[in-house]
Amino acid sequence: MKFNVEVLVFLVLGSCGADERRPRADVGRWASAALRLLETESCPKCVASKAQIRLYVAEPSPKGKLRAFVADGSARQGGTHDAIVVLDPKPLLRFGHQVFMFFIDFKTTRDKCEAAGGILLEGGDCIQLWKKTRCHRRSPSKRAASCQLIFLPEVRTADGQGEDLLTCQASHGFINSCPVSSVKNRVSTCDPLATNSKTCDTTNYLKTQCAFMQTCDHAMLISGGWNRQMAEEDALKNLRVVNKMLLKNGFLPNNIKTFYANGFVDDDELGDVYPSGLKLALRYHLRTLCETPRCADSIVLYLNSPTRPDGASLLWDRDSNGEADETEVYTIKELLRDIDGCKAKRVVILADQSFSEELVRLSMKHSTNLRNLIALGVGPTDAKQTMVALLGKVNPGTCLTELVSQSSDVKYAGAMEDILNGTLSGGPCTADRDVRPERYFGCQNLSTLEMLEPDQVPDNEDRRR
Repeated sequence: MKFNVEVLVFLVLGSCGADERRPRADVGRWASAALRLLETESCPKCVASKAQIRLYVAEPSPKGKLRAFVADGSARQGGTHDAIVVLDPKPLLRFGHQVFMFFIDFKTTRDKCEAAGGILLEGGDCIQLWKKTRCHRRSPSKRAASCQLIFLPEVRTADGQGEDLLTCQASHGFINSCPVSSVKNRVSTCDPLATNSKTCDTTNYLKTQCAFMQTCDHAMLISGGWNRQMAEEDALKNLRVVNKMLLKNGFLPNNIKTFYANGFVDDDELGDVYPSGLKLALRYHLRTLCETPRCADSIVLYLNSPTRPDGASLLWDRDSNGEADETEVYTIKELLRDIDGCKAKRVVILADQSFSEELVRLSMKHSTNLRNLIALGVGPTDAKQTMVALLGKVNPGTCLTELVSQSSDVKYAGAMEDILNGTLSGGPCTADRDVRPERYFGCQNLSTLEMLEPDQVPDNEDRRR
């Protein structure tokens, strides 16, 4: 018995000693050091005030070292570390601006720390700023953003398993607020068009309908969020504003399809919400609307996702590996291919996301086949609510000319004559009180003659003949 007691005492004391030897999280010291690096060496112009910077931290895990994962795959060679700090100097802007990630390594020698480009702190903690080792300078955008971290990374244990450990901390003198995630649970986002499996739930599958002998107004709201950290409540509020505006302008609820995050949104205002990861399904829906003659009068697309420098929208991290593949992004070229030669009378794209100038640039390049397209974007310094504030004021009498003139300088107005001379629902721009906008709401019946007319989108001049 004496031997057993001694063994027990040894184990207890040994475990206590191990806890004492393991460095504890010193978030305040690491964050202050990261800010000093930013102010003095990395990006002095990026720092306005500490109280305006948002702090994210992945603290040491009892499961071992941590690894960062970035949507564009650029952190694959970043190695493993004891802790990770991220500073967002412009949290009021959409993701697409530069954020800074710092690695923390414990018990590091000065020579080893300096060789890695880091600075040794008191106690042997080495802090270093992560930089991309490969920059895609030949990308279509040709922007410095190709060499920057423009999304929040995901941080997991070294094996890549488990939940994202990076959390916002409204403390240590940094901005005293943190974004609230609108994603409550993980939900499968398998795509019925790509997955032939009994495990792929199709009970709420998207149904594309083109009414017989009618033409209708349709809308698609796509807001990816990419992961739980970036699926902010503000994005969900944006969808509510746009959805309310469309309903006010006569769009029928069944003709407004919303794709958001993983699709798990309990919101009576939005109705059915589909996972944004259903890329093939949303593309099939849009192409059906565009390719079916006289199916759509107006098509409105609202885009509000984190975006790559080439303009591609991040949809949702379906496989939860922190890195995007081609099934998880919706590129500008894919979007323009889906609406190429669209048979709707007007297609209005509202790109409320970073790098929307890429959409405008490529629209102008391919303007011959996009003559009925109106594309509105936002500038890099526009606040998150700039476009939503404008869209919230659109009413049944608002002329598209007025909407375009009040929007940002990022815009493409199509090539059809008088395409802007109408409302969002296709009504005429007029101050005549006898003209009721409600006549153009929702769906309009087609005559047999209209159904038999040649399949094309005429200019307004041709329509009057």
